[in-house]
Amino acid sequence: MLYEKTFGDKVVKVEPYSALPCELMIFTINDVNADTCDFGRSVDNDEWNAPDYGCGHREFERYTEKDAIKYCMEKYSLTWEEYYDISSLLEEVLCVGQCSWCS
Repeated sequence: MLYEKTFGDKVVKVEPYSALPCELMIFTINDVNADTCDFGRSVDNDEWNAPDYGCGHREFERYTEKDAIKYCMEKYSLTWEEYYDISSLLEEVLCVGQCSWCS
């Protein structure tokens, strides 16, 4: 499912792979390819309860370190609010929970 949102003057498109919902097939900001790794990281916060070749609770966590946020804001010419809104969208879309798609 394609998500298209506008934050300030930035149009963001996000679409996860249907067979791998923790990764994005499309992630663009104003039609320029973007990288989720610039905004945060995907982690399994319950790997002890994960099925074989799966995740216990896969979710996206935005960076909180000032240097990482500053780098991302400069790279994509974002305001603080745009960075926050885009990273919140990634947290929403990439919160997969328990999954066994990789098995």
